[in-house]
Amino acid sequence: MLAKFKGFVLGYRSRWRSLLFIGVAIASFSTFTLLSAVFNAHRNVAQPPLVTQATIVDVVGQQVLVRDRPARPQDRARQGDPVRTTRARTQLNFNTGAIGRLGQNTVLTIGQQCFQIQQGEILVKGAASGCSNTVRAGVRGTSYWMDVSASGQTEVGVLEGEVELTPLRKTAQEPVSLIQGQGIIIDTQGRFGAVTQWPIERFEKILNGPLFQGFQTEFPGLLDVQEALEQVFPGVEFSGDASYQKEPSRPLTTQKIGFPVSKM
Repeated sequence: MLAKFKGFVLGYRSRWRSLLFIGVAIASFSTFTLLSAVFNAHRNVAQPPLVTQATIVDVVGQQVLVRDRPARPQDRARQGDPVRTTRARTQLNFNTGAIGRLGQNTVLTIGQQCFQIQQGEILVKGAASGCSNTVRAGVRGTSYWMDVSASGQTEVGVLEGEVELTPLRKTAQEPVSLIQGQGIIIDTQGRFGAVTQWPIERFEKILNGPLFQGFQTEFPGLLDVQEALEQVFPGVEFSGDASYQKEPSRPLTTQKIGFPVSKM
């Protein structure tokens, strides 16, 4: 009888250990699955969508070239294709949902991780990372401006949101983040200058300049840019009257800045 009882106890313990092992295994698998899902979700959020093509939706002036051929609205530039504006300006809609407006004499190549600016200026709204020869601008729903001079110097300014700049050359330079209202210059060797607060005149020049004027399509997120700049410059009203001229003697708290009028 005692032997049977001991056998029962040993069998019970064995079954209990088996159940415990199975429970631990299930819990471990569930934890691993959960952590993997969290990691993948974080990775998906952290990685911006790939820029693989762009559609021309607006052309101001003559002429825009894609693969050195005259382009018209609805023409597409795909990965590896160069876009040249010569004496024209154009708006591109990227496959990521972002838009880019190119100034005159701008050369852009559709990449994969980013679009590449060889020369000229671009105004971007949305998830489209831009690169020059020295730096990459990592973005997510941001409005920013990038200019590459003929000598290869790069300048970046943020109208709304945040941009992370990563050097593309092997230097000791660490990535730098810019928030709305800030700008930076990167020299031809990839060295970052100081992050500066842009004066209000820089933004006024962009908002009333060739990247806004003359286009038939509305720049998306214009109200977001307006609200962001009014936070950067408290007391300054960015109105819809683009023809307004500032009065130098007017105090900052009542100053108005002309803002592009949205087309309805």
